[in-house]
Amino acid sequence: MALLQSGYEIASEVMENEELSKEERNALISEAIMPIATFTDEHGLYIDKYVAAHMTSAFMGAEDVLAEVDKKKRETLVKTIHSSYKTAKEIVLTESGAEEINKHFRSISRSKPTSPVIERIKELEKRGV
Repeated sequence: MALLQSGYEIASEVMENEELSKEERNALISEAIMPIATFTDEHGLYIDKYVAAHMTSAFMGAEDVLAEVDKKKRETLVKTIHSSYKTAKEIVLTESGAEEINKHFRSISRSKPTSPVIERIKELEKRGV
């Protein structure tokens, strides 16, 4: 998860910083992707090959966002990267078992955390947002 977060921060910089040259954007996005690729390769015994492929490719294309002159296409590229990152986080939570562990702890403690923020998130999740 930490590698994904770090990669997302780099990808965001690559997609937003117009002062970066094409070469700098390519180099930075490689810095985001390579640690993830290395990790998935080193832990291939434990990481499903499809999960590894998604994780490694999650930020690919971020380096092309600023080169796109069409505003709608640029927005689509950004949305694609954001969606890929969101999916990657969900996969990590599911594949690691963290999601099930949290459900188990909640069933034992019988906790039902709530707040206006939590309720809003639940509302958005129900609508598929």
